[in-house]
Amino acid sequence: LAGPYLVIVTLGFGLAVQQVLINWPALSGGRIGMFVPLPHIGPLPLNSDQRLYYFIWTLVVGMSLVAFNVSRSHVGRAFIAIRDSDIAAEVVGVQLRRYKTLAFAVSAFYAGVAGVLLAYVMQYLEPTMFNLYESIYYLAMIVVGGLGTIPGAMFGAVLLTLLQYGLPQAKQFLPIIYGAIVIVVMALEPMGLYGRWLKIKRWMKTW
Repeated sequence: LAGPYLVIVTLGFGLAVQQVLINWPALSGGRIGMFVPLPHIGPLPLNSDQRLYYFIWTLVVGMSLVAFNVSRSHVGRAFIAIRDSDIAAEVVGVQLRRYKTLAFAVSAFYAGVAGVLLAYVMQYLEPTMFNLYESIYYLAMIVVGGLGTIPGAMFGAVLLTLLQYGLPQAKQFLPIIYGAIVIVVMALEPMGLYGRWLKIKRWMKTW
């Protein structure tokens, strides 16, 4: 699958998994949810906010470095080639099915680690927390920060998270605010915040 068909199937699969988890109480606790005990990393129990904070930051830095290295490897170059033009990538010898599956596997691994960390921070999980709106929220982070770039994903995540906690009174209007931000960014700066930063950097270098 490619293009909008891949997007539709991906969203549909996410909704299907959510319904399975809601109706499988033995696995997920069902609609009631489940409490998550804090883990032990070797002899070190993560039973305090400070230890959990430093552990999460260690993982964030480590996995970000891995992502940067992957993007510079032959695998990352294959991902970029498929993103730009899957037909051209296939012509030069990139195996589309293999690398598309690998891209899903890598992104699912990162999302899974993030989900585990979220569970330990909240100490509670419930299937309806991960709905279609949550997917759109994370997509908005990528669009605002800059599609196809690792720093862009970081910029977008920081901005929208700060916006979420900075406007507690307007929580019910956040979907409208996020939608408006995405529309403005796509209209004025399709490459997002990171694209704007690159333009400013080039302008300063030229000046």
